[in-house]
Amino acid sequence: MLIWQGFSFELLCLLHLEQLKYKLHIDVISNHSSSWRSSDPDNPAQIDLVIERGDRIINLCEMKFASSPYTIDKDYEMRLRERIGLFVHQTHTRCGIHITMVTTFGTVPNFCQKLKALALAWFSLIPSARTWSPNSIIATESSISLSVTFILLCFD
Repeated sequence: MLIWQGFSFELLCLLHLEQLKYKLHIDVISNHSSSWRSSDPDNPAQIDLVIERGDRIINLCEMKFASSPYTIDKDYEMRLRERIGLFVHQTHTRCGIHITMVTTFGTVPNFCQKLKALALAWFSLIPSARTWSPNSIIATESSISLSVTFILLCFD
């Protein structure tokens, strides 16, 4: 994967934040969106999108571009758990945390058994979209068709 593809996909998702919220069924809940970076210089963690909701749930969104379904392996699962811990520690939040994966072609169903996963898949985040090549992201609504999967991971 080329670096610009990941950045372009993330930008595309942020430009369509309202559609993401709609697909997560949180568009009618009071919410605030931002990104987050760790203040610890020894642990430079970051979260692509944080959606703080009025129902005391926080969606920590990770956006991943891949030319095939994205694999959450054991190492990546551990990084997710570390980010959650760091986020909770540094923000002192007492809200519930939902990890939300936004990917181009969904995810490979091989999650570790310690994770409970609810997978919700949509194939047209942008209704006017018709075609899209996994090798190039063109930032116009009329030329993009995304297969976006949201994975809500709830930890034991």
